[in-house]
Amino acid sequence: MSARIPETPEIGPATLKWTMGITRIFNFLFRVEYRGVEKIDPDKPAILAINHNAAFWGILDVLLVTFLWWRVQKKPPGILAGYGEEAVFKIPVLGTFFRNLGGVAARIPALRKNLQEGHWALFAPGANVDLLRPVRLRHRPRFKRAVWTKSKIHFAENVGYLDAARQAGAPVYPVSISGTSEITPILWESPRLLRWTGMRWLRKDENWPGFPITLNHFINLAIFLATPLRESWIAWIVFVLANIYVDLVYFYPVFPFKVKVDVLDPVTIPEDVGGGSIVGRTKALGEINRDLENRITRAHGEQDRNRPWLKLFRRRKA
Repeated sequence: MSARIPETPEIGPATLKWTMGITRIFNFLFRVEYRGVEKIDPDKPAILAINHNAAFWGILDVLLVTFLWWRVQKKPPGILAGYGEEAVFKIPVLGTFFRNLGGVAARIPALRKNLQEGHWALFAPGANVDLLRPVRLRHRPRFKRAVWTKSKIHFAENVGYLDAARQAGAPVYPVSISGTSEITPILWESPRLLRWTGMRWLRKDENWPGFPITLNHFINLAIFLATPLRESWIAWIVFVLANIYVDLVYFYPVFPFKVKVDVLDPVTIPEDVGGGSIVGRTKALGEINRDLENRITRAHGEQDRNRPWLKLFRRRKA
């Protein structure tokens, strides 16, 4: 039986109550700091466009912004629809949970329709292209989509969500989330490994830009080498397969970094942006997309300015 992929948000009261409870625990563990919530106009449906990071497979980002919208605001309006990969809905338990939290398929027509009907949107424009970026790029969100030309990859501007906002007359609030990249650090990404292991084919619907080599891989290897299992070639095969194909093995949280969530000033897209032509509009929306990336990059710089470990690094460098 195939999983149902919703296009209209459905809120399960029990799921929402449980989510708010578990997110309070995350707020305590990661000392989450919310800023800029007062910028949100609760009476005008909009897109909350977030940068996406790998901590808890990106679930943490979604939970924190959902909490911000439902609990930090004095007047939560309407319904917040979270847009995710269709593959998420096919995962047992997690798919049902996301659907009951208001999750819908990340399809642009559905985004436009839901905005026009008065629903808010929690949208990660970069999806897995953004989520799987290395920790050294934590300040540089990728609101892009991966385009493969034979065996090579390049990134194209993702403007569909902006066009949906334009047609619905909805503003876009860029939301900067810092600290989550460091919770589960990705050291580098490898498009070659993605191809060689067959992951590009297996995860094609999820738009992976490369296979993520995480700090967890090295922790797993150190633990494995410290056990008698290292003597067994069967154990080695299981270890290698698990560290390639089982997300849980290489994406578990490592560090309890402080997380900061900033709502930035909204962007309103004119109906006639780009002069009205398709080519002009696409170009103009691409520029807006890059501007949103740059705003979040600058916000990350501000958010990181007072981090103790960075202060220590700068002191030692001086």
